[in-house]
Amino acid sequence: MFSPKEYNDFLSFKLKSADYHYKQCIDAETNPNLFEDTDQQIIATSSEFTAMMLVYQSTLDLLAQFINRHRHLKLSSSSLYFSTVMINVEKIPDMKESLNNLNANAIYLIDYCNTTKHRNLIKISEQWTFITPFQPMKLLLVSPFKKDGRSYDEKVLLDISREIHESFTQSIKTLINLV
Repeated sequence: MFSPKEYNDFLSFKLKSADYHYKQCIDAETNPNLFEDTDQQIIATSSEFTAMMLVYQSTLDLLAQFINRHRHLKLSSSSLYFSTVMINVEKIPDMKESLNNLNANAIYLIDYCNTTKHRNLIKISEQWTFITPFQPMKLLLVSPFKKDGRSYDEKVLLDISREIHESFTQSIKTLINLV
């Protein structure tokens, strides 16, 4: 079994890894001159965005292991996921609100990751718009998708990546401190 310090180290590494992918995603999107063509830029941006999302998803499961171990929930660690902790959230009333908030924010992330991992149906595409009549701007968009009856609209990649990065980093740090 891992000590609280080891779990903190593991979780800290995961958050640093997610931060790295977030910064690489933003850099790839906002610096098109780094690439020979738009396809390379979209591939780089999409890869980094997906990597960030997958790191956060695995961080949720590691956080669940940490909570289970150090809150003595006695859940089977061999098949323990974040969703398992959420099923048992009543056993940890002082963490319930923070866990429920994280879980509500995690639905898009988990659905995105599972859809991407198993079906690869979510695309990143470009769209041109005009800020002024003489100033065009390119946006990269995460395509709409469906998972388990839930529909997700098209999202601006910069917006959704920033939202997820800020929300998950803060929520996970808060929960680490509560454990």
